[in-house]
Amino acid sequence: MSFIKINRQREFMERSNSPRLVLRKEKRRNGIVNCYLSKTVRGDDTFITIELNPEHNKIRLKTTNSPEGHKMSRGCFFLTKVFEYIFHENLHEDRIIIELEKKENGWWYGNY
Repeated sequence: MSFIKINRQREFMERSNSPRLVLRKEKRRNGIVNCYLSKTVRGDDTFITIELNPEHNKIRLKTTNSPEGHKMSRGCFFLTKVFEYIFHENLHEDRIIIELEKKENGWWYGNY
């Protein structure tokens, strides 16, 4: 068994807090997509609004504390079959990682 140096693990943890959205297929429930939003993006907010532009393969999202979207629990939330269908070409992988960038209008944008 090999050991991971602590400083190497620290570098990994710093990268994991980069602004991103991670999507995974739910293996036990058909049509559900598990999502994780990094702490950098979600801050202390508990709800998220997501919008897709399938023509240009873009996604945008905004977090809030008002109940006007999906409820997050520590950055985790679920999406329905519509999202699985849209991401179908990429969801044959174990996961999709979408790097996000914040714009002046307060929304986070990414490409998939």
